[in-house]
Amino acid sequence: MIGVIADDLSGAAEIAGLAFRYGLEPVICLQPTSQDPKINVVVWDTDSRSCSAEAASLRVSEAANDLQKNEPDWIFKKVDSVFRGNIAIELENLGRFLKFNRTILIPANPSLGRTIRKGRYYIYDHLLEETDFAGDPELAARTSDVVKLLGPLHLKKAISATVDDAITEGKIVIGDANTTEDLICWAEKLSKNTLPAGGSDFMAAILEMKGFQSRKRTLLKKMPLKTLLISGTASRAGRERVKQAESEGIPVCRMPEELLLPNDDFRGFINRWQNQITEALQEHTQVIVTTGMPRSKDPLAPSRIENHIFELTRYLLRHERIEHLWIEGGATASRIIRGHNWKSLKVVHEWSRGVVSLRSDEIDETLLTLKPGSYPWPKEIWNMEMDTIHE
Repeated sequence: MIGVIADDLSGAAEIAGLAFRYGLEPVICLQPTSQDPKINVVVWDTDSRSCSAEAASLRVSEAANDLQKNEPDWIFKKVDSVFRGNIAIELENLGRFLKFNRTILIPANPSLGRTIRKGRYYIYDHLLEETDFAGDPELAARTSDVVKLLGPLHLKKAISATVDDAITEGKIVIGDANTTEDLICWAEKLSKNTLPAGGSDFMAAILEMKGFQSRKRTLLKKMPLKTLLISGTASRAGRERVKQAESEGIPVCRMPEELLLPNDDFRGFINRWQNQITEALQEHTQVIVTTGMPRSKDPLAPSRIENHIFELTRYLLRHERIEHLWIEGGATASRIIRGHNWKSLKVVHEWSRGVVSLRSDEIDETLLTLKPGSYPWPKEIWNMEMDTIHE
């Protein structure tokens, strides 16, 4: 069994989808649960990216302890590809807990144009601090120096290195990676005493080094027709795609603006929103729900919006027949899934990188698909009348 620890649901789903592509049978765990013996990849989502360092350390230890009960052959630590979250704290704690004496951290994803060269992070040849990630209201990227991205408290615990450098014991080694070949070279440097950490490209390189092969897999089931798509992302690209779908005839039910503001009397606005969506579902097979707004400067706005979307989704799942629930945005998906107390999610299909369909025992009648806000929508979603999806 392979164990993976991720700090958010989008990352967990991306790794689980990758494992599915390589012929494995993964499950995403959100809390301790007994495992099906047929499951050979367990991906733990600690939901620790935005919490305090102390809480993140504790959650990683709990996940590692639970994974060890299943005696994994090896463990991979999934981190955000642009260094958001409590990366250093989690790696240090995990290394101590599992008795690794070194860590190789490769968060670069060359297949997505995200590379590390001479210790600097680039997205399609633009320094990270020059991209939209510099404007993230919660976890803004203020530098492109990969060691400094771990935070000022960890400058002496990490080093930048090339594939030709020797691996330093007791350090977090952040490797340059400009090509797939670089990732393979780093994978070949791993030993039983080394904790591998990074993005999905590095995980893929490790799987291939271990003899796994990517293969096409088909969702052999008639696709459901009644589809609710919830877009929780505030990215410009996400808003533009929703507008495009609306121009193509797909109804879009935007969140009332009053719900963006602190308001104790929000129930009436949510009820109005629910009624609008219910009417749209009665007449259409696809309906989009979105906040419809850019990022707010109010630091409490994201959690407030997520809570409103959860309440909305809870009502709709109880009162409407929704056969396929798409959720765009990792934080939104996490709030909905954890709010319903769904314990584990089994992968049944990977549409494209990071866009993964899942089943839960708690909602077996509904197919759940997750997509990170920064990733493109697969074209198949806009043509759901087909009987099967062929990759």
